[in-house]
Amino acid sequence: MESIGNLAKKVFNEIKAKKELNKMSPEEFKLKMIEINKLSEVEDVEEAHGLADGLMCEVLEQLGYKEGIEIFNQMSKWYS
Repeated sequence: MESIGNLAKKVFNEIKAKKELNKMSPEEFKLKMIEINKLSEVEDVEEAHGLADGLMCEVLEQLGYKEGIEIFNQMSKWYS
């Protein structure tokens, strides 16, 4: 199983590549969330939560909610 750090790089590189071509499909989103969820069960839950937040933000940006996501990204976040 990949580490959270390696998965983060992989997921966000895939997102970047996909963003340049077209939007992520619901199935792709689901599969990436399953990967992150599996990692959260064996590694750092807080970091996995951050990865999931990032993935959801990316999808929302692709759907046109960029300004709202920029505000979200400026907010202080606390995971525990």
